[in-house]
Amino acid sequence: MSNKTLAALQERLAIAESGSHEHAAVTFLIDIHTRMLALGLTHVELAQRMGTSRSYITQLFGGKGNLSMLTMGRLADAVGCTLRVQLEDAQGSAL
Repeated sequence: MSNKTLAALQERLAIAESGSHEHAAVTFLIDIHTRMLALGLTHVELAQRMGTSRSYITQLFGGKGNLSMLTMGRLADAVGCTLRVQLEDAQGSAL
């Protein structure tokens, strides 16, 4: 996992409107990237843990793949985490 990937994700986050789907997706991918760095995982190893291809992982991190709830759960599992989804009202307070 490279700093180039993190820089690209941070660029996407900077232009995503706070509270948007894109902002949430990119924030999630940054969290996955951070966890991968902590575990020393590459895209290849993440793909193996998910039972998918490296190119699919590259698509996800590049914003070209479908980051569904199922995929998010599989990514979280692959890095030893659980996925939690939370709704917030317009003021940012959890429901």
